[in-house]
Amino acid sequence: MVKHSLLFGILLILNGIAGYALAESKSPTALIPSALGAILLLCGIISMQAENLRKHAMHLSALVGLFGVIGAIGNLARSLAKGDPSTLGLTMTLLMGLLSTAYLVICIRSFKAARLARQAEPRP
Repeated sequence: MVKHSLLFGILLILNGIAGYALAESKSPTALIPSALGAILLLCGIISMQAENLRKHAMHLSALVGLFGVIGAIGNLARSLAKGDPSTLGLTMTLLMGLLSTAYLVICIRSFKAARLARQAEPRP
């Protein structure tokens, strides 16, 4: 799970940087995926360094993934409702949404597997 947090953090950071660099208007909102990615990266680093904080950091990272999904859906809906949306903006938002969704699915699967593993352990 920690490796996924680091990987998706880096991918979201690159998504935001690419969106900002390729945009003509240089809007700071293009860096929103980078902010989410930086938080995921930080959660991954904290999880590697402090074993006692891993559970909390990974739950926080799952919440960040959920924010990414909700934000992408909201932005896509808003852009499409306005009419004549930017192709680059839609592409970057869709990419953020797909990355966030994939990460959130991985988180949920990991949490379920951890719970099942705990339940399977013999109790004293």
